[in-house]
Amino acid sequence: TVNGGSPAVYSWTGPLAPAGESVISLPNFISPSGLFSLCAYTALTADGNLFNDTLCEDVMGIPLLVPPYMDAFEGTDIWAHSGTNDQWVRGTPAHTKIKSAYSPVNAWTINLTGSYLDNSDDNLYSPFFDFSNTVDAELRFWHWLQTDTWSDGGRVDYSTDGGNTWNVLGTVGDTNGTNWYSTSYVGGQPGWEGLWPAYQQSVYKLSF
Repeated sequence: TVNGGSPAVYSWTGPLAPAGESVISLPNFISPSGLFSLCAYTALTADGNLFNDTLCEDVMGIPLLVPPYMDAFEGTDIWAHSGTNDQWVRGTPAHTKIKSAYSPVNAWTINLTGSYLDNSDDNLYSPFFDFSNTVDAELRFWHWLQTDTWSDGGRVDYSTDGGNTWNVLGTVGDTNGTNWYSTSYVGGQPGWEGLWPAYQQSVYKLSF
């Protein structure tokens, strides 16, 4: 079921011992955008108690969008995040250094009130985009960094195969970019680093 709606029924036959496991592939379904609840359960003949046969997870549905697109993070949340410490959160920054969003009231940041944890490798995912009929697309965003130098920082990666493989977008000194990367030492890759005094805008001309 999705968000407690009507269940999609899938029939399966075969032996399954107590406490055993079996991997099955469920039929495709259209997921809603944003955070939703996905529940799966088994129903056996003469077993009317589904409580001990049910598993529910919160899932983020990431939509496919066609440019132009702008997001000030004030509406429905359609961005996702993951990582070793998974510290990305949307809200109003209240840190001693980063004290506000660029376009009030919300921003995506690592920890609204404190610093990031050691050995962090956290990722923020935008929606999917279809550039099939887009001409002269640009990526523009405002960001504010407070990181150690020579090791910590941030960068933009992109995928053209649904997230199976990732590539770094641009290089240091890239002519397609404006204010695009300041170092080549963010985890051995180009990126931004340092203790910035305010938000900065970065721009990149997309050619794929």
